[in-house]
Amino acid sequence: MLTITWENLSETELLAATLQSRAEHPEPVFRQAEIYLYTSVNTRFQQDGPGWVPRKREVPWPLLRRTYTLRNHVTGAGLHRLRMGPRVSQMELGTDLRYARFQQEGTFDRSTSPTRKGIAPRPFLYYDEPDINTIEDLFVDYLLG
Repeated sequence: MLTITWENLSETELLAATLQSRAEHPEPVFRQAEIYLYTSVNTRFQQDGPGWVPRKREVPWPLLRRTYTLRNHVTGAGLHRLRMGPRVSQMELGTDLRYARFQQEGTFDRSTSPTRKGIAPRPFLYYDEPDINTIEDLFVDYLLG
């Protein structure tokens, strides 16, 4: 019988083993990123943008929140896919509400038709530089434990 024993792993070997294990099982960090992005989208709704074009007429409810269906769908019941694979893992957040695209992208280009009627773009689902930095930090912290 041949027995091989490896004792006293160096810190580098332990770090490599930890990195490999965490890289093979990224679900926890994807869940953290998902929660962060939900919060970020919800904050955009709370702040009416930023940068959303104001309404032309006064109404008693906040922008994009007459029924809260869009916000609730994006931050809760929407399309949330977490795909884990041996080589590629990805997360998708979104909504399949029919009208969401019109709110996100608008229905015309105001720069070419400033007087034309339609829906102004009010992007609610996106990420910016601070979001990217935070998500990168989440992944680094997760990998390095």
